[in-house]
Amino acid sequence: MLLYSVCRCMPVFILETFLIQHAIASWPLFTNSSVQLLGLFPDAENTTEPTDFSVHPRAMFMAAIVLAQRYGITVDREFIGWDIAQTGGNAIGAVRSTCQKVASSDIIGIVGPAYSRETAVIAPFAESLNIPIISHAATNPSLSDRNAYPTFYRTVPSDASVTLPIVELFLRYSWKSCVIVYQNDEFGAGAVEAISDAFSDNNLVVAQLIVFDIATKKIRGDLKDLLSATSTRIVILWTDEYHTSLVLQIALQADVLGPRFTWIMSMTISLSAFNETSRPKLIGMLTVEPVIGSVISSPYNTTLLDAAYQIWQQYEPETFPGAANVNYYALFAFDATWTLIKSTYQLCRNRSKPCVSIVNSSYCFDRHFSDGTNLCNIISATEYLGASGPVKFSRNSTDRMDGIYYIVRNIQSSMNSIRFVPVLQWSYSNSLTSYTHADVVVWPGNVLTPPTGLADLEDVNLRICTIESKPFTMRTDIIENNQTKLVGYIPDLLDLLQASTKFIPHIVYPSDNQTYGGLVAAVANGLCDIAIGDITVTAKRREIVDFSSSIYDNSMRIIVRKTAADNVDLFSYMKPFSTNLWISLLACLIFSGILFCIFERQDNDVLHNRSIPSCIFLSIWFSIGNLMGYGVDFDVQTAAGRILTVGLYILSIVLVATYTANLASDLTISRSKDIISSIDDVRNGKVAFSRLGVLIESSAEEYYLREISDGIRNFYPLRSLDDLFNSLLNNKIDASFFDIGSLEYATNNVYCNLSLVGSDFAGSAFGIVYPKKWLYASNLDVVILSLRETGVLDDLKRKWFQKSVCQASSSDDVSTSIEVGTMSGLLLTFAVLNAISVIVFLWTKRIIIRETMHVVKWITLLFFILTSSLGAPYKSARTCGYDSCNLGKADKLNVHLVPHTHDDVGWLKTIDQYYYGSRSDIVNRGVQYIIDSVIQALVDNPDRRYIYVEMAYFWRWWNEQSDDMRNVVKGLVNEGRLEFISGGWCMNDEATTHYNSIIDQHTLGAEFLRNTFGECARPKLGWQIDPFGHSREVASLFAQMGFDGLFFGRIDYQDRIPRTAEKNLEMDHVASNNGLLGRQSWLFTGVLPHGYSGPNSFCFDINCSDQPIMDDKSLHDYNVEERVQAFINSAHVQSLIYATNHIIMTMGDDFQDVNANEKFKNLDKLIQYVNLQQANGSDVNVFYSTPSCYLYALNKVNREWKSKNDDFFPYASIPFAYWTGYFTSRPAFKRYERYANNILQVTRQLNGFSQMNLRDSIFYLSEAMGLAQHHDAVSGTEKQHVADDYAQRLADGIDRTMDVINNAYGKLLLKENRTGPIAHQFLCPFSNISECLPIEGQNEFVLTLWNPTIHPVITHPRVPVTRQYLIYDPSGTIIHAEYLPIPQTIRNIPGRTSSAANQYVFQASLPALGYSTYYFKAHTATINEQIKKSTVNQACILQNEHLRVEFNELGHLKRITNLDKNIVVSFTEQGFYWYASYTSNPTTPEFPSSGAYVFRPLYPEAFPVSPLRQINCTITDTVQKASIMFNDWISQEIHLYRNASTLEIDWTVGPIPIDDNIGKEIIIRYNTNIDSGSKYYTDANGREVLERIRNHRPTWPYFPEVPITGNYYPINSRIWIRDRERQLTILTGQCFSYSWCQINGSSVLFENSYVLINVFNSGSNNGDVITEFNMTFFDSYHNSMCTFTQENVAGELPNCGSEVSIVQSSNSLNVAYKKASFSAWISYNTWHGGHYKFNLFTTLNRINDPSTTGLCIEGCPSKRMAPQLLLTDSTTDQEIATSAIASHVCDAYITTAAQRVSQNSPAVQMTPGYLHAVRRACIIDVTVTGDADFARDSASNIVTDILTHAKEPDIDNISHLVQDATQATQQVLEQTETQVQTMIDGAIWPCSPNAPVCIMPSLIRRKQVTV
Repeated sequence: MLLYSVCRCMPVFILETFLIQHAIASWPLFTNSSVQLLGLFPDAENTTEPTDFSVHPRAMFMAAIVLAQRYGITVDREFIGWDIAQTGGNAIGAVRSTCQKVASSDIIGIVGPAYSRETAVIAPFAESLNIPIISHAATNPSLSDRNAYPTFYRTVPSDASVTLPIVELFLRYSWKSCVIVYQNDEFGAGAVEAISDAFSDNNLVVAQLIVFDIATKKIRGDLKDLLSATSTRIVILWTDEYHTSLVLQIALQADVLGPRFTWIMSMTISLSAFNETSRPKLIGMLTVEPVIGSVISSPYNTTLLDAAYQIWQQYEPETFPGAANVNYYALFAFDATWTLIKSTYQLCRNRSKPCVSIVNSSYCFDRHFSDGTNLCNIISATEYLGASGPVKFSRNSTDRMDGIYYIVRNIQSSMNSIRFVPVLQWSYSNSLTSYTHADVVVWPGNVLTPPTGLADLEDVNLRICTIESKPFTMRTDIIENNQTKLVGYIPDLLDLLQASTKFIPHIVYPSDNQTYGGLVAAVANGLCDIAIGDITVTAKRREIVDFSSSIYDNSMRIIVRKTAADNVDLFSYMKPFSTNLWISLLACLIFSGILFCIFERQDNDVLHNRSIPSCIFLSIWFSIGNLMGYGVDFDVQTAAGRILTVGLYILSIVLVATYTANLASDLTISRSKDIISSIDDVRNGKVAFSRLGVLIESSAEEYYLREISDGIRNFYPLRSLDDLFNSLLNNKIDASFFDIGSLEYATNNVYCNLSLVGSDFAGSAFGIVYPKKWLYASNLDVVILSLRETGVLDDLKRKWFQKSVCQASSSDDVSTSIEVGTMSGLLLTFAVLNAISVIVFLWTKRIIIRETMHVVKWITLLFFILTSSLGAPYKSARTCGYDSCNLGKADKLNVHLVPHTHDDVGWLKTIDQYYYGSRSDIVNRGVQYIIDSVIQALVDNPDRRYIYVEMAYFWRWWNEQSDDMRNVVKGLVNEGRLEFISGGWCMNDEATTHYNSIIDQHTLGAEFLRNTFGECARPKLGWQIDPFGHSREVASLFAQMGFDGLFFGRIDYQDRIPRTAEKNLEMDHVASNNGLLGRQSWLFTGVLPHGYSGPNSFCFDINCSDQPIMDDKSLHDYNVEERVQAFINSAHVQSLIYATNHIIMTMGDDFQDVNANEKFKNLDKLIQYVNLQQANGSDVNVFYSTPSCYLYALNKVNREWKSKNDDFFPYASIPFAYWTGYFTSRPAFKRYERYANNILQVTRQLNGFSQMNLRDSIFYLSEAMGLAQHHDAVSGTEKQHVADDYAQRLADGIDRTMDVINNAYGKLLLKENRTGPIAHQFLCPFSNISECLPIEGQNEFVLTLWNPTIHPVITHPRVPVTRQYLIYDPSGTIIHAEYLPIPQTIRNIPGRTSSAANQYVFQASLPALGYSTYYFKAHTATINEQIKKSTVNQACILQNEHLRVEFNELGHLKRITNLDKNIVVSFTEQGFYWYASYTSNPTTPEFPSSGAYVFRPLYPEAFPVSPLRQINCTITDTVQKASIMFNDWISQEIHLYRNASTLEIDWTVGPIPIDDNIGKEIIIRYNTNIDSGSKYYTDANGREVLERIRNHRPTWPYFPEVPITGNYYPINSRIWIRDRERQLTILTGQCFSYSWCQINGSSVLFENSYVLINVFNSGSNNGDVITEFNMTFFDSYHNSMCTFTQENVAGELPNCGSEVSIVQSSNSLNVAYKKASFSAWISYNTWHGGHYKFNLFTTLNRINDPSTTGLCIEGCPSKRMAPQLLLTDSTTDQEIATSAIASHVCDAYITTAAQRVSQNSPAVQMTPGYLHAVRRACIIDVTVTGDADFARDSASNIVTDILTHAKEPDIDNISHLVQDATQATQQVLEQTETQVQTMIDGAIWPCSPNAPVCIMPSLIRRKQVTV
């Protein structure tokens, strides 16, 4: 029998997730309170559809007040109440509603109103009542005047701030002007004034203001006419949410939205009101609106916000939209409310008389709040971290001074709808930056190119005049649309311009007498919108019209009639034939000569005895002679030779006649010289002016009059170009000159007898003519310049001007040479005769040829054998592997489409159910149909490729196939079209798996592939697309398996952001620190772009709703262009985050391709149509591929990749969602999987040692273990019935291995010469709950223990029995064994059926890779008592030869001593705690529940499972144990065995009580005094160990939003912490999750005990001098123990119990509260009327003497900062020291920076308040991060902020001063570091209360949030 001792647990009863359903409830009423806040919200009282703008702020207003009640905040001993008024958006109505509420209630503050027009009236009214009013939505900059509105504040940023991001937006995209559409009230008018001023300061223009009348709900004027009349196409819309929708509807009707205009709105609106037809026109619109800190990852108060959301969900769940969808103005409303609560509490606390005094009157205007002024003063000084971000006010302005953020949202298409997508963010510190590096802006028209901001021509009707001029514009005989079609350079250019700008052309066809001047005049007079042609740009014409950029670079040239010339030409005799024809004739003669030699050599005596060269030369001479008709040296003798001779005779007759005729023609051509040769000859009169033709009203006429005749028209007038050419040909004129383009075309293609002479002159340009100040001039120019820059105009020139019909048009000769084509018939005849002669020759020699071919065949065969044996290369037919890869095109963006399916081998359904498709009620999936469908789809098209991963499914499918189908599949594999990736039995988890099992499951799949398909099926890389985090060890294993790379889909969202920005999603993973492995552990690793899905809207599966590609143009829904462009856009977006011109798109998802034809058919079309776009300039090249081929393509890029040495744990998918829960989910199965692996390894060993071949019996367990490694199996994330199926498969597999175990055991016993029957062996799988039913009541049985390790071991089995036994070792000797009771907690476990109440524990020695057998025989005699000592609830010590373990009487582990090395580790706590599970609302997926995947506690504190515990210690010879009972469902036993150097801890948890409806996450905690420095070490999959640092990630900037769960890591075998001398290691028996919770060697101590201190400053600058205080002590149950104030310092002390130590002396107190790690020294000073001085210390459980406690650092400032201090148990020495260092460093940096500003800019004033705020922010940053660089940043920010806000005239000076200040502070840094180190080195424990102390209590992080 095999028995294994493992941790005791009953995790079946551990609660994974408990969901608390919130019932709909009404808000609590506080209307009877005499102190109330009034909320003003804009909906009318009886509205049926309230808006989010009203509902959300109202809910958060009430939530803030309820939260204050829960925090116990009272005013005059009453909770604050509320009253609400609906204002309806009308100022008068708002005053009426407010007046009614004020008259009937004691209102001390107002939150609201929402609208600026209401606020302008309500604020003065509130001032008359002396009531502070804080608006959450009124943004009019005019309201910022503190003198005009002394009691007004606002938490929403003023519209004066929004001008900054708007201006930056315009500068970012080079926009120069805009139109503003605004509503005619304070909101709109104030924004217009602010934007106009900002534009003026930045050289921008507001082109026009358009008013939307909120009374009539109409635009004043025609919106389309107003917008079209301006050249700008940027429209800023400043209206509220309701009126924005109205304006957009008007704009839709006027068709002035996208793509013609780009609209920027002031707020986000609901898009659901717009129909599908109008939605495309909204795409590309932007909004610029204020947001909260959480949106742009800036600081905000998560505690307040989460609490408020929970209250909202509790009382009004039907309106809670989910945290991500809460209107931002709601958070501004919360902060407004919280500011009033906070300030009122500060006003009234500790007053002996009521502070709320209101002069009552029945008339509301006569009421008066007496303390309103004091309350406003407190608000003005308020500064805190609110739900929306940092909240800070000023006495000089009503505006919020901090926490001002804006976000730019972009309307983009999404599936079949549109949505707002954040694309840019703005804050004072970061200006305008990208929201995330992967987001892009989609502009109107659904394009990625930003608009110019100027008028464009899309859909504009243009009347276009032109003029006929070859080749610029030419008429054809083709009729299109009832008009004659034009062709030429200009029509082609018009087509290009129309395609780019999408104007609607209306061509005005030229008249026969049209002139160029007439065209220009037609545009100037409005007869045409533009004129286009070969129209030269001249100064005279520019006086009346404007021209575009050049469309053709022009000059002039002289044209004359062509004349002959006398030239000496030595080869003129060859000109009758072309060069090609001469070459063809020579080839014919040589070929004929060779044939004559072959035909005649054997039969002709002249040739018979000649050598082959001589024979050939003579035969060629014979051919020449026959051709020329002269005598030859021999006569032909063969029939073949005679036929060939006939062919030569025919050539001779025709060629000689043709040559003679053509030569005679050339010699008779007359030649003469040109009349003139340049324009100077014209000027000099070499041609009579009356014989010089000039085209009237052309640029040629202007040139003639200006440069030649001085204005005299003495030329021959020409009316058109045709007139010019005809006049030359008819000898009316001798010369003319005109534009070179027209003349070159004419002389090259039409008039071959006309010629151009001289060089060109008068350089100019052709341009498009348009009216002065034309709206679209800029748009047209941009397109023309683009065509020039991209070479399109050059292409047009080549098309129309470089072709030539006339030969040598620029020379004097006209070629008359005969070409080859002319003689093609003759040459064909000669070829036919040659062929006939060859046939005749072969026929006559047929017998000889037959014998010769026989010899040739054997020679060829011999040659092949020789070349093969010598290794001659040949191409294999197999094309799998990298050789089959398409590597794309080097100059394109190559998109590798990877069709795939991800088939979980169990998750929502079991593997059987998934394979066969059963239980469709759960999910309709069937893997067998997927594989069937995929194979058929691959067969249908040889271009298609596919990958498959899970061999557990493919193995099943393969076993069901016929031989024919198997051959088909093998062919697909051998062709590389079906590729197996990863090749494991499953896609294994990476956190909870052991390396042993990972290797096994991959071996199982790899063996199947190798045995079935051979080398072509060998996987080349890992494919871990779905596991929830990635281990470094798995990457190392994959590298050692021979994989070339690894791809996965999940990565922490914080990690993805910088990797995306730096194009670092692909890297080299250095997966081992083992120097022996070296680069063998390196593995190229890539993060996929979309998880493992395809790009958005391209899912082609029966379960998807994306649009297919409909390419039938007759369809109404034809969508090829739309889908192609969307795909190209997706490819370009993805290319922005990857480093090469190769990107991968995974076209698949979970269980896709039941109908693979649907996917492939659409992908085929997608590939076809996308690649066709390359002809139109697209750079996207898409093709089927595989991950291996993608990896190969990246390899060929030859790029050096960045490396990573750590792992990818823990994984967070979104904020607050850390997937660390599955590290411990289903712990029972995790333990069972590890147990089954143990059985599997032992069985394999036994099978091998016994030399049996029973692998088939082992396969069942191997296969079950392969399934168990799945990332939804051992991880514990599967459904319960699936977990049961996994466990049953393991159990069945274990049962089948028993045959192997028994057979092997029998053979091994026979080897030892044992005889007799061998007993059947069995296992005890329930030994972890002390149950082994087969041995109960037996008289004797045998226990066999097998050691699978390679070294001897000593173990201590525990055997449950129902009677007493004697135990014999293998030698037959009775061994000593302890007979001990089984703990009652084990016996009470539900489901345990054993009656065994006792167990034997003994020491067993096992050989390496061997076994030992122990014999149990029943013994009736009573065994003497073996327990030496037993204690109950007493201090006890467990001690053996190596270790000493001490417990106190309360059951707490106090210390462990290593006796060999005399090392002591002390424990302040060891025990069990629980976190309350966070439970989400279905509407808030962004707040995921704690459950199987995610670990998320509701509160940051862990609660002890019990305040008390019982301890029972038992001492025996073999084992000593401490049994500790925490409660009736948690206990633990700590065992120390004889001669052991380790402790064994067994724990039992469950069933966990859930009757309180609270889910519980159970943890075990070890608090030690080891100073680990925030470091701890965990294993990876049971192999190598990685260093962990709390709240730190080695390769990316980590923001610890959830410090608890973000620091948990998976543990498969061990974790340790250590300092210089000591190390504490915990070894686990299965996968657990561990975290280390403090940095100075101690976990969180007594987290629930704390001290609340309220300190009141008298206004003195010395921050630690105070006038009043009160101090309240709380126990661990949040109950107040006692409170004392300043009166107790020298008076009577309160009774605070034994936990609080108070020592009183003259005028001073020393107070210590051990549980809260707190102490304080308070002294009373009589000077200046009496003040109290506070010195606070942290004790960290080191309190020995209350009079001497705390951390003291010599020589540091003792300045205090905050009026409110809260010190908790989580405070550490390191934090205190860091605070001190932060103070010192920040002071040095900021002082230096301020001095530098003063030196460089004396006029700039720096207020102490500003420097104080910067200093405080700097200290917080440095304290939290420990990074002194934040101080340097603060110094730089001082310079930037001050100079910017002071409006320094020289803005460029800012960067210079920033650099100067940074350099100066760098010098301070070196001095500071030295001083800080000296401070730390001088720190001593303890120190006296009077010593200088470096502590800033206000900076210490808080566990409790209390006002």
